[in-house]
Amino acid sequence: MVDGGEVSVECHYDPDKHDVIYGDFKNPNPVAYEMESPAGELWAFEALLTGFEREMPIDGQMAATLTWQVSGEPTITPAPTPAP
Repeated sequence: MVDGGEVSVECHYDPDKHDVIYGDFKNPNPVAYEMESPAGELWAFEALLTGFEREMPIDGQMAATLTWQVSGEPTITPAPTPAP
C-alpha cells in the first residue's frame, strides 16, 4: 500500500460547510475528497480525517485547520493553462 502522507488545510471556518466534514471522524474507512488549490490544481484522494481544530476569536474571522491521513496515491490535476 502506498503511503500518501498527510494533507493539512487552513481555511476560513464556515460551520455550514465544514461541520459536515467533522462527521467523517466517525468513519473508520477512508473517504474520497477533492480540493482545489489557490493556484487551480485539483487534488483528489482518499483519506481519514485525523484533525479538526477550530479557532473562534471574539472579534475576528473564525478559522479551522483540517488534517487528513491520505490512503494511497493522490491524483493531482494541474491547473488549466490560461488562454493567450
